[in-house]
Amino acid sequence: MLKNTFFLVLSSRWREIYEKQQPEARDLILRFMEERDSILRQNAKLNRDLELLRHECHERRTGVHLLYILLISLAGILLCFVVRNV
Repeated sequence: MLKNTFFLVLSSRWREIYEKQQPEARDLILRFMEERDSILRQNAKLNRDLELLRHECHERRTGVHLLYILLISLAGILLCFVVRNV
């Protein structure tokens, strides 16, 4: 939250400077602001993708553990069946 507040303050300060500068400087500042916004959007998208990958990885680990439990249970059932029939 502090980071977003910092960018809002910085953005308002840039707007003040923007209004006082020459047209070339205004274009440069505007380009930098657009680039900054683009980078922030890309960063947010990468963070969402990272969280999605972490969630998928956790689900796979749970599935593997469940598979081991099922295999051991099946082996136990087969062992009981063999012992009873012998």
